[in-house]
Amino acid sequence: MLPLKTDERQKSEYSKIGNFSFWVVYISLSISILVQLIMKAQFQVIVGELVCFLIGSASIIVGYIVKGLSCFKKPSILVSLACAFIGSLLDFFIVIIRTYVANGDLSNLFPQAIIRPVCVFVAVFILVWLIGTMAKKQELKLEKKFED
Repeated sequence: MLPLKTDERQKSEYSKIGNFSFWVVYISLSISILVQLIMKAQFQVIVGELVCFLIGSASIIVGYIVKGLSCFKKPSILVSLACAFIGSLLDFFIVIIRTYVANGDLSNLFPQAIIRPVCVFVAVFILVWLIGTMAKKQELKLEKKFED
């Protein structure tokens, strides 16, 4: 909540501080979830953190789409592929580490280490492409609205 008497500079500073604080919490939460996943935490233990992370993610995505904002000039297959590759690589390493910690060997790894990261790759690619496309359409719609 902002104090009663604030000028534009103060409002801007409050917004910057809030934005920075949100990202600190968001990144800390994502790191916490990843560490717990690697350490084979049970789903019941991380469900609260995961729900908070997903709510934060959804609010960011919806906010960016509604305002027509995107990190990139236009939706790109290259950007979607890069994000999908990073997500699937991260999942691949989580699977390897969790399997090694649980069993002490990697002999029974093949199906899980290939199928799951491929599914993650496809899902992330589609999501990033859709989000970029929707944000670009909204940006064009807002530009047209404010041109008139």
